[in-house]
Amino acid sequence: MRRLLLAALGLALLPLGLAQAPAALSLDEVLELALASPQVRLAEAGVAQAQAQLAVAGSLVSATLAAGYTQTIDFEGDGDSGSFDPITLNATFNVIPFGPSNDAVVRAGWDLERAQLTLEEARRGAVIEGVQGYLGALRAAQGLMLAEAEVAFAERSLEATVLRVKAGTVNQNQQRSAEVSLEQARLDRSDARRSELDALASLANLLGVAVPRVAGEPGPAGTVPPYEIATRLAARGDVIRAQLTVAQAQQSLDSGVRDVLPSGSFDFSYSLANDAHRASLGASFDTRSFQPSVALSYDPDSGGAAPGQQQNSLALEIRVQVPLNSAVTAALDAARLNRDTAVQQLERTLALAGLDIENRDRSHQAASASAVLSASLRGQRRQDLAIARERLELGLIGPLEVDRAELDLLDAELREDRARDNALLALLRLLDSLALNPREVL
Repeated sequence: MRRLLLAALGLALLPLGLAQAPAALSLDEVLELALASPQVRLAEAGVAQAQAQLAVAGSLVSATLAAGYTQTIDFEGDGDSGSFDPITLNATFNVIPFGPSNDAVVRAGWDLERAQLTLEEARRGAVIEGVQGYLGALRAAQGLMLAEAEVAFAERSLEATVLRVKAGTVNQNQQRSAEVSLEQARLDRSDARRSELDALASLANLLGVAVPRVAGEPGPAGTVPPYEIATRLAARGDVIRAQLTVAQAQQSLDSGVRDVLPSGSFDFSYSLANDAHRASLGASFDTRSFQPSVALSYDPDSGGAAPGQQQNSLALEIRVQVPLNSAVTAALDAARLNRDTAVQQLERTLALAGLDIENRDRSHQAASASAVLSASLRGQRRQDLAIARERLELGLIGPLEVDRAELDLLDAELREDRARDNALLALLRLLDSLALNPREVL
């Protein structure tokens, strides 16, 4: 039967021998391409954008510089005039970890954390999809090899049946049955070819490159490292996002409370002027922004003092504001309700996340048990082949029975490989649910 398989492979690979055989992708190459897929690149761009937004929000100093010139034209007389506007520099120092500016920094940090979670999930998903696509293409090629061997076996069976019909040992019905078996084997081979092309096309769409074929076998998969369910739940993206939603809702509530409390401001300014120039320095602080600010001003052509005199002035202002808004209570109630809803959603997310881990763990155990059973079946088929060969040597059976036993062994090996692939994919999905890197077991 091995000679049948080799002959079938030779026929299948003959067109490739006429041209230079394309390079096959290994699992490592597939994973490398998968981690550079558009989905992962988009997530990386999201992280870069969030980092830039955090840098903008977290700037320690925000300042504006203003200057201008005003020209007045009097159409009724000779009163045309022009003057420079004061040159002013206003700077706010975002150094106190409280207030709206700090809230913006915290929100930008949360957005960055969300973007990083999205990137981690995209990378884990790319690894799982890459492995799944690679294994699908690999087993499709293996299935085509088996289908080619089945066709070769059916052809030999038909030839043997025709000889028996001519010898008068079997009737025409058995020949017709053998012909139908050959046609079915050829149809199965066509289906296997389409399955291989579909698997390669699916993998190519995932990776964004042409995939002529894949080669190699994944190494032995690792095992799930010991873990604590509470620790892994806290590392999951859905749980962290729910926690961030609670924190953001609490921040909105705190901000609403802060806005309805009485506020105060402190302003200090000093100016020096003569009849032509004026310079001033001011500093202010209020309990709404919670950030100190400084203002510098210089007017080059308008001092305001009497000719020949110099004017110094110092101003200090303290102001208290008490907001009066009848809708404040309703707004705070809405913010509290939003916070309570976020807390409930967090509890629900934790419950669903725990259930997801349990389900994937059970799926992994079931797939592993199925792989063990498939290995046992392959062992049984190997024993059947050994017995068939012994019976052939004793003259109890013919070569076709041995060929059939070899085909059954090849089929059992393919089934075992697919069962082992399912166990590997179940393991990767379990690691993904635990927020662990799937590549650690590859």
